[in-house]
Amino acid sequence: MVMLWAVPMVTLIYVVPIWVMSRTGIDFRLWATGGWVDIARVLGGTTLATCMMLAGAISNVGTFNSLVLSLTRLPAVMAEDGYLPRIFAYRNPRTMVPVVSLLTCAVLWTVFQGLGFLKVVIFDVLLSGANVLLEFFALIILRIREPGLARPFKVPGGIWGPLAITVGPLALIVMAIRRTAEEKVANMNGLAFCAGLVVVGCVIYWISARSTGSRGRA
Repeated sequence: MVMLWAVPMVTLIYVVPIWVMSRTGIDFRLWATGGWVDIARVLGGTTLATCMMLAGAISNVGTFNSLVLSLTRLPAVMAEDGYLPRIFAYRNPRTMVPVVSLLTCAVLWTVFQGLGFLKVVIFDVLLSGANVLLEFFALIILRIREPGLARPFKVPGGIWGPLAITVGPLALIVMAIRRTAEEKVANMNGLAFCAGLVVVGCVIYWISARSTGSRGRA
């Protein structure tokens, strides 16, 4: 029931401000990366633009910190479970911070920032969306193979329920794929670049899984 109210509320938080701004008659060409500061300057002058810039900076710092605290733990946990090389599981003995995972993520994030904001967003949507689609496909497969599996909640509608909720995310990923194919990364097609990242991840997983299996048999 909480999620039933949470989804439309979050949607309104995004939609209402954009709708209000669209009614101001401001030149649509200002709606670009960083455009909120320019729009604030048009509406309220330098003071409002400065406040908007500071608010955006504070928000970005908070978002970045939360991502650092959460995402840098994923490689460490995956390494502990045998899905990545064990070196990623190393933690500082005093603080328990996953040092190798943290440094690796920091380096990769720094490298990817050189691609520009738009490309980073497109690649993030494509790769994260592909990960989410795996969850939807798993739901469909479980509905077929394990229809009576005990679960705390269930998507209604038989097999058609999971299929219906997969249509939207799948359409979004298809659009992201088309957009990514138009981008270039170091003279490489953007879609090929993302596919290469996925292949590298699969290879690392396969090597780590075999290594873990060999240690287990030993």
